[in-house]
Amino acid sequence: MDVKSNLHLSYLQQIRCLCEAEVVEILNGDGWYYECCTTCARAVQKREGQVFCPGCQDTKEKTSHRYRVVARVKDDSETTTFTLFNKEAEQLIGVPLEKILTELDQEGNMEDIPTPIKNMVGKFCAFQIKVTQYNITTGCEEYTVTRVSECSKTPATTSTAEEETHKDKRMKTA
Repeated sequence: MDVKSNLHLSYLQQIRCLCEAEVVEILNGDGWYYECCTTCARAVQKREGQVFCPGCQDTKEKTSHRYRVVARVKDDSETTTFTLFNKEAEQLIGVPLEKILTELDQEGNMEDIPTPIKNMVGKFCAFQIKVTQYNITTGCEEYTVTRVSECSKTPATTSTAEEETHKDKRMKTA
C-alpha cells in the first residue's frame, strides 16, 4: 500500500482513504491499550504521584482505558501498519476492553496480547484511514483507522457459475 506515492496533495492537512486489507499481525511495541483522560481520551502521564493530561493541561483524579491496537495489514500489493483505537478495535475484537482487563487482572498477565485481540489476524476488512500531512511529508506509513467493516474476501474480477446463471436469467426476462 504505497499511499504516499498515490497522494500528490501536499497542500492538504489530511485526507481519508478507503482500502480493503487483511490483518496479518498484531504488534505489541507500545501495548494494546492505554490509560487515558476521561475528558479528551488522550494518553495520560504519571508525574510526581499524580496523573496529568497533556491535552487538558490538568491533573486528573479519574482515568479510563481505551484500546490502541497496532496491526500489520496486507492488501494485494503491499503491507503497512494501521492503528485501531477504541470503537474500531472493539468492533473487530467483539469484546469490551474492560472485560478483557478484568479477566487478565485475575490471571495477572497484562503484557501479552490477549486471545480475542490475536483473533483479529486473518480478518479481511474495509478500512477507512486518515492520511495526515505528517504521513505525506515524512513518508511515515502508519495510519489511523477511522472506520472499519469486516468483509468477506472474494475476488472482484471472477464470477461463479451461479452468478452466470442468474445473469442469464436476468437477460432472458428483459
